[in-house]
Amino acid sequence: MARFNILWRIVVEAVDVEEAQATADEVARLAGIEGMQPVARYEEPPQWMTDVVMSEEAEETACLFGKCLARAGRLGNEWLAAALSDLAEGGECYATFNASERNRPKVAGLKWALVEVWAASHDM
Repeated sequence: MARFNILWRIVVEAVDVEEAQATADEVARLAGIEGMQPVARYEEPPQWMTDVVMSEEAEETACLFGKCLARAGRLGNEWLAAALSDLAEGGECYATFNASERNRPKVAGLKWALVEVWAASHDM
């Protein structure tokens, strides 16, 4: 088994920090994300962001990325996966979610999310 890092990053829209934190907590609960940082103001009001880097063991990047995508699917239907050609070499890969009229989030207020997986051996 190899050790991997998983970055979960989310951006929510909310009128205040309490609402933003409640939304982020619900996103984390649905996706099984532990240890999210408190929300902080993002680029433009009323946006807030939080993230966490987790560590997990898996046989290979593809297996762990598939597991992360299954968990991410609890937040919204359409995720854009990228860097998939790097999976064979154990490279990093990621997926993003962008809320839209056609791609509604399961948690009201979720605007954008990212999940990224990379081998811990690639850390500097």
